[in-house]
Amino acid sequence: MIDLEYVAWGMIALAFAFPRLEDAWSDVRRRVKGAMGERNVSRILHRKLPSNRYRVFDSVLLRFPDGGTSQIDHIVVSQMGIFVIESKNYKGTIVGLCENQKWTLIVKGGRYERYSPIK
Repeated sequence: MIDLEYVAWGMIALAFAFPRLEDAWSDVRRRVKGAMGERNVSRILHRKLPSNRYRVFDSVLLRFPDGGTSQIDHIVVSQMGIFVIESKNYKGTIVGLCENQKWTLIVKGGRYERYSPIK
């Protein structure tokens, strides 16, 4: 015989678990998508930039004296300078001009203002 109290508690537990599982699954999808974007950018940088003129470093972890860290997706070093590249795997449109302080990112129906990487 099935104890209805256990069934009720089980249903309550599932009701609380499913939203959290969905959040966890969304986080996993976001992280996988981001890693794929970083890998694609890395491949392009290594393939297109001549190794005798450019040095490419991927996924550089900086450690700070206070114990904090910061991860940089790509650093390109050349005679022309040091370039720090943050990869994003977004599907959308970026609108901005060189002289604009902010650019507009249009993603999934939303519009977001971001500081220009040029200014």
